[in-house]
Amino acid sequence: MSNIDSHSFKEANNNIVNVYIFSDYLCPSCQKSEKILSKLISKYKTKVNFHFVFYSSYIDKTALACEAASMQDKFLEMHNIIFNNLEKINQPNFFVETANRIGIDTLKFREDFESELILTKLMKNKQLISERKIYSTPTYVVNNKVIDFENSIFHLESLIKTKLND
Repeated sequence: MSNIDSHSFKEANNNIVNVYIFSDYLCPSCQKSEKILSKLISKYKTKVNFHFVFYSSYIDKTALACEAASMQDKFLEMHNIIFNNLEKINQPNFFVETANRIGIDTLKFREDFESELILTKLMKNKQLISERKIYSTPTYVVNNKVIDFENSIFHLESLIKTKLND
């Protein structure tokens, strides 16, 4: 997973367990899983390194906005607001107003949002993810073990517990 660009939620004090979350903001299954994931992240934040990776068949505004926010170290804030306000993402200026609300430079945000650098980064990630034979969202990878079956979110915690006890 080292070549795939990801965003850390909260860095644990150790590297025993790494969980990669391959998700898409517009995926209904990802949206349903987000509340459970938030609880797991809070519960295990000192023991597990959680990483978010955007993955979709196409690159949309939500991914661009999060990447642009990450350029100013505000990925997590943008990520959370998007998942909690999906009904608003098509409103004019939603992303710029959100950027302003979370305290980032909106001029730089607009520039990054439209940059070829971010688009290229997301496209490269998509290729690397496909090469690892990950084709759907949500998919979770726990210490290189891929879990991508239906309702895998409900098996994630038990796998985390198992890896913590290894």
